[in-house]
Amino acid sequence: MVTENEIREPVTAWEKAALILNAIEEGHFDTPDQAIATLFPSAPRTTRTRIRNHVSVVEALAPLLTDAALLTTRQLDTLAAALQSGHEDLLTATLHPVMGLGVETQWSTLRPVLQDVLREPTNPTTRRPRRLLKLRQGLTITREASPGGWVLRFSGPQAKSPGLADDVMSKVEEWFGGNDKLG
Repeated sequence: MVTENEIREPVTAWEKAALILNAIEEGHFDTPDQAIATLFPSAPRTTRTRIRNHVSVVEALAPLLTDAALLTTRQLDTLAAALQSGHEDLLTATLHPVMGLGVETQWSTLRPVLQDVLREPTNPTTRRPRRLLKLRQGLTITREASPGGWVLRFSGPQAKSPGLADDVMSKVEEWFGGNDKLG
């Protein structure tokens, strides 16, 4: 039935994954793998694996993404790879400030984080490089690659105080002995 409907009107990768989750929530299947095997019986194993990976993206990020059905299969594959490597918290923290904005804005916010994660995987032993730090006071710090180096993004209630940025800059100046006072 799903395959026949795809012939009439193409179903996006996101919609397929959401369909799997809906079928499970409605009690038709116990697991995503069971649903995929039944709904896509003639799909090659690699396709079923890809759909399963997309299901993990829908499970983890659906509440944060706007117009997620517009994401390409390649974008979903990239998000799935980041989730599989243990970066759900980082993706969630990255999406929170742009929640409710368009898919283009959200993807442009995610892109540098995903490039960093996929370029330099986290060492499971040392957990380096650190890309996310959550503090009890509600402050979240994310590390993002940029063309000229690195960006530290501060978010949460504590981040709204300009004093935080001044304190961080003072500490960096202390560490590196900067005497140039520009502003």
